[in-house]
Amino acid sequence: MNSRERIIETLSFKVPDRIPIFESSFWPETIERWRREGLPNHVREGYGIHEYLDMDIVYFTSFFDESPGFKERILTETEDYIITTSSYGCTIKYWKDGKKYSTPQHIDFPVKSEGEWLEYKKRLVATEEKLLNVGKKVELVRKSGGFVFLSQREPCWPILCDVMGFNRGLATMYRSPELFDDMLKTFTDQLIDMCKIIEERGMDYDGVYLRGDLCYKNGMLFSPKIYESLLYRYHKRICDFFKKRNKPVIHHCDGNVNQYIPLIVKAGFTGMEPLEARAGNDVRDLKKKWAGKIILLGNISVEVLSSTKKEIEKEVVSKVSIAKEGGGYVFKSDHSVPPTVSLENYSYAVKLAKEYGGY
Repeated sequence: MNSRERIIETLSFKVPDRIPIFESSFWPETIERWRREGLPNHVREGYGIHEYLDMDIVYFTSFFDESPGFKERILTETEDYIITTSSYGCTIKYWKDGKKYSTPQHIDFPVKSEGEWLEYKKRLVATEEKLLNVGKKVELVRKSGGFVFLSQREPCWPILCDVMGFNRGLATMYRSPELFDDMLKTFTDQLIDMCKIIEERGMDYDGVYLRGDLCYKNGMLFSPKIYESLLYRYHKRICDFFKKRNKPVIHHCDGNVNQYIPLIVKAGFTGMEPLEARAGNDVRDLKKKWAGKIILLGNISVEVLSSTKKEIEKEVVSKVSIAKEGGGYVFKSDHSVPPTVSLENYSYAVKLAKEYGGY
């Protein structure tokens, strides 16, 4: 089987020749470290690293710009940081000197009232101008037997992260549900309408990867009741849209997702990742509860990958041996791979995944 066949088989709840093995993200600082440890300079970041390590070839890419497209501007710059405005219109502080990839600090947000939202939403309309120039690379990956994920944000995340901010956004869910509902509808409409434009242009992809960190270390950011009253209908609408096109939909959500999984299963998502181990997720337990109902991706602790080979072997073998049963598991880390993980350690984990992940 090639990568595309193996991943399609897995995301269809079938048993392939072995579990798929891939990553969604490596930190830039990780790549810098690995180059010092022997990763050749000609190896491209992203799926080039997958090729080098003989992993499955997977390409995650946004097909369109889902932001309102505000002009980005530098407001302040010092030796330590840069403060800019983003394409979403929010003000963000980034750290310099290798720290920029760490979590940025969102300082201010563009929408603080219903009136500001009504003006803001005028920019969230699907147009061909929002398409990104990814067609040639997508075609190259697919022709080589690789799997392409259309990678976009699910509709709630930009509201909380960039439009209103967490404090105001979460409060709006409770105090002004009609306003929040309109925001969800607007971002959902744009997502679906842009995917229709992609279809009309003859562009294709193999699966959908929707990013939205709607949980934290102790559970969901809001109650299941709020999810069912606000988000559920839009998540279901999105999943139904892609299901009609035979596209599996993976939900990226950091944090503890144990309370969240039953809700997204009902909405129609195909899989959940990255299953952060340090947040209390354990794929061995999740497999027993959700086998055949949702694909599980990840849960290999980056903290363990940063430790000893003995600990790595224990982590990989114990989790892969259980999670692979009957299919429905993808090997990957429980987060983006940080620079604390050496090339030798990561290569060893991949070797173990192949050794114990066969059928």
